[in-house]
Amino acid sequence: MNYVKCLNTIGLIFGITGVVIIFLYGPPQPHFSSYILFENQSPMLELMKKEYELCSKIGLALIGVGFVFQIIAVWYRTKD
Repeated sequence: MNYVKCLNTIGLIFGITGVVIIFLYGPPQPHFSSYILFENQSPMLELMKKEYELCSKIGLALIGVGFVFQIIAVWYRTKD
């Protein structure tokens, strides 16, 4: 099987998965709310906030990994 097509396909799968995750959870954002103290912040809200932060970072990382696979595929193709 052609390694270039495999690397490119793997990169696209990682990228698409990352985009879907970021679509669902939003991109990573700076945390300006840490300077504001909330008195009645529920533990469930904190748990949801951490889940969204983690998933958005995972989505962005998957897009980055997908680009790396695609760049490797291009470099490998030009060496042939």
